[in-house]
Amino acid sequence: WRLINVVNTTSPWRVQEIEFYRQSSCQGRARGIPIASSEAPTNPASLAFDDNQRYVSAWMAGCSEEGCDTEAEWIGNLFTESESVLCIRLYQSSLTLSGDPASKA
Repeated sequence: WRLINVVNTTSPWRVQEIEFYRQSSCQGRARGIPIASSEAPTNPASLAFDDNQRYVSAWMAGCSEEGCDTEAEWIGNLFTESESVLCIRLYQSSLTLSGDPASKA
């Protein structure tokens, strides 16, 4: 499972926290191995899955300071077994902090 930026951003895409759940009521957390298309040296994908929603604990895409190209960056979990994810919670920066944060599952 992964989330992809569907539009250009005006700065590197930054995500504080992602939570995948097995139930549509957001119960039964599904945990996997954090993966990403790229990452800034001090902001690895694992920070988006550490149960910490603070701004300093976030994954940041490794694209340029000018932003990320459309559908160039993604972040998600690699599961060791097949998972049905029915709910996703995404915590990310506001427009002023991360450009246009539009994404899709």
